[in-house]
Amino acid sequence: MPNAAGFSQKEPNYGDIHSKTIIEHETAGNKIVASSICAWAIATLVRRKRLVLSMNVNSWPVAFTQIEAVRFVAVDAEIATKSVDLPGDFHKELAPRVIMASARELAVPLVTKDARIRA
Repeated sequence: MPNAAGFSQKEPNYGDIHSKTIIEHETAGNKIVASSICAWAIATLVRRKRLVLSMNVNSWPVAFTQIEAVRFVAVDAEIATKSVDLPGDFHKELAPRVIMASARELAVPLVTKDARIRA
């Protein structure tokens, strides 16, 4: 079972060095955005015991946004409809589709460990 150590982890696992570089650069520029569907996705993973947080699942979104560089973006109608028209053989699951559509709409790099999304 993966373990997300919340915000106490000294060496977070970003997935790869490129992702780590992007996160460090965007943190310095106060520009990290997360789709609001990420809150649902993380809560779902915790509920299914596929992810462990160091804090209550209902507390982490507030803690996450206490990081100065971070903000959540809402899933609006445009992002929702664009999530249906992603290129290629993309995820059939809702959350990855909305996350990808959000990144494309905002023209921001997407950092993920999911190999299907990075492809």
